[in-house]
Amino acid sequence: MSDWPLTIDTAIMTVGQNYASSRGITVTAPVSANAKGAWTQIVASTPMAAKAIMIDLRPVITGDGLVDIALGATSFETPIIENLIVAEFNSSASFIFPVSIPANSRISARLQATTGSNACYILIMLLSHGFPGISFSRITTYGAAIADSGGTQVDPGGTLNTKNSWSQITAATQNNIRMLNIGIGNVANSARAAATWLTDIAIGPAGQEHEILRDLMLSSDTAIDTMTPKAIGPFPVSIPSGSRIAARAQCSITEATDRLFDVAVYGVD
Repeated sequence: MSDWPLTIDTAIMTVGQNYASSRGITVTAPVSANAKGAWTQIVASTPMAAKAIMIDLRPVITGDGLVDIALGATSFETPIIENLIVAEFNSSASFIFPVSIPANSRISARLQATTGSNACYILIMLLSHGFPGISFSRITTYGAAIADSGGTQVDPGGTLNTKNSWSQITAATQNNIRMLNIGIGNVANSARAAATWLTDIAIGPAGQEHEILRDLMLSSDTAIDTMTPKAIGPFPVSIPSGSRIAARAQCSITEATDRLFDVAVYGVD
């Protein structure tokens, strides 16, 4: 009997590529710091229906930034993913979201940043298959900080290689979560020391946190001066609406500035 895998008819198409410059579409933040910019078209009409997308972000910025992705005609853009963390030169992030995008959709993006007029290169891959047997339609962001174009700050504390206290990302989730993506921010630190981190994500009331993701490894070095990886996931989880989400970490250094980083999470349902 023939073996026909579920992905036998998978189609993957990229939109937003700029062949003249070998990169994605340039999306620029406004002159004002920490303010949302205008929408920039990534593609006028998607060539296929997608069950999942991968968003590639390559920042051309000093400091931190947040990217929104929207569907809809010009002047009628509706955000479907908000406040994806980007940060610093020499870094990139690839966020994968198992959500449906209809064929012939216009996709656009906008950027805010800690420094005005900074930019980010963006392209998007459309995948005809997502996660078998599961349909997702909504992405909710928790922990993003619009005021400083970052996320929720996590401090590993002054004790070397020891988990510190929990930082609350959200007091209560708005919706059920079945898949979870993690975004890591740089706290606008452009001169980082070499270091590594182990990071936990938990749900539950203060003092009763239950880890759902343990010991996610992060790192930085003096060459690129930014936290990596920027995007982690998606992870299959089951988080009821109304849940508190928190993060904590331990670090290989105790320097008061370089040990800090930001977190935002993206719940898919």
